[in-house]
Amino acid sequence: LGWTAPYWRIGSSNAGINTYQFQRYNGLVPDVRHRYASAYFNATYTFDERYNAFGSYRKDYADVYGLNAKFRGKPLWSVGVGWNIHKEEFIHDITWIDFLKLRYSYGVTGNIYQGATSYMTASTGETNRDTNIPYGVIESPENPFLRWEKNRSHNIGLDFSVMDYRLRGTIDYYKKIGEDIFGNKLLDATTGFSSMNANVASIVNKGIELSLSYDWFRPRRDSDFAWTTNFTFTYNKNEVTYVENPQTYASGLISSPFKTGYPVNALWMFKFAKIDDTPGREGQQLYYTADGGTHYDMMYQSADNMFFAGQSDPKVIAGIDNQIRWKGFSLGFLLTYYGGHKMFCLPYHNSFEGSFYGPIDIHYLDAWTPDNPTDVPAIGQYAHSQVLDQAPYNSSRALHDADFIKFRNIVFGYDVPTRWLRHLKVNNCSIRFQINDPKAIWTKDKADFDPETGGIRTQSSYVLGLNINI
Repeated sequence: LGWTAPYWRIGSSNAGINTYQFQRYNGLVPDVRHRYASAYFNATYTFDERYNAFGSYRKDYADVYGLNAKFRGKPLWSVGVGWNIHKEEFIHDITWIDFLKLRYSYGVTGNIYQGATSYMTASTGETNRDTNIPYGVIESPENPFLRWEKNRSHNIGLDFSVMDYRLRGTIDYYKKIGEDIFGNKLLDATTGFSSMNANVASIVNKGIELSLSYDWFRPRRDSDFAWTTNFTFTYNKNEVTYVENPQTYASGLISSPFKTGYPVNALWMFKFAKIDDTPGREGQQLYYTADGGTHYDMMYQSADNMFFAGQSDPKVIAGIDNQIRWKGFSLGFLLTYYGGHKMFCLPYHNSFEGSFYGPIDIHYLDAWTPDNPTDVPAIGQYAHSQVLDQAPYNSSRALHDADFIKFRNIVFGYDVPTRWLRHLKVNNCSIRFQINDPKAIWTKDKADFDPETGGIRTQSSYVLGLNINI
């Protein structure tokens, strides 16, 4: 029976990192300070090397939610059990099983959202241009009901090693229920505020995590050929189960996409219809509405006019890491796959159609005209000056698949034999050449942009290193 003594921490910090943060702006030095306190207790018990159980309990406090004292602290706890199946007699005759453990855990965790506070807040740093006196602007109202985000998690997993530990792995299934999730809450305009951060939603996450390692070749000596592959795979599906005060306007649904029955980071789009060819309105972009009609100014229409386009979070993330060694030479590379998600990326757009400054994008060579009825916005005599805001960026024309396969890094190395170094009084010497973020080797969408960044890809970097120990 093992016991972990209670641990207490009471202190001051800024976002849990620094006691004070200073920022000089127009001669003003704002002082930001937070207080946290926590205590926890852990206990584990193992019987006959086969069965084990554990439990933990902790209480955390934060002044972020201090306006109503009962919301300052949050009790967090977890329990779990494990079964070492490989220790059972009925497994002893199965010689290729080296380790096999089944486990289950359930717990409640909390999260502090640093972007909100229960107190009325004001920003300072601006100076009146006439009086040169600093002033503050109230940014958010007080919210005495602000509280911690809460997650209740179920997890069942299996750990195993087989074939003389040549193949090792873990597989987990989890279900995480999130409550009191922060989001943008709309307010009655007569309160003096249009919105504020509040606990407005509940979500559920379900998924599988798999990790495997396999030794293709095991070396008996340092100079022998060795090759190990590590494979990881995750699949996650999430859904919003409750939203307080859901968004009613299209613009609100873009900035706060929570909607019951859909993913947390859902993408909502305007369905592009055509470029209007009606006399007097030629060149305007038209979008479908929920009733089957068309309209051009969509941002402040009903949110019902937006269509679900997918989610921005990848559903599947997989990675393969290979480590190969032979006679001091080494090669390692990490290959990743992200898939099942979408993204918005529009290669051409101008908020004020018809107002262009500087070079015009090459796509406008195919701009709409009565004789060339394309879906590229009109310019010149058929352009319109209405402000389209975010609509084109969130339209079906801008929607793309975001699946991709990339090398994260490729590393070449060489360890100089120690017998060559002894007379130089050098213990060891190694040389490494690493390539980071080379160009994607495959993208599902063939548009000319990086699906990971939504634009220009992250530039590759090259690192040459020499490590000497004397």
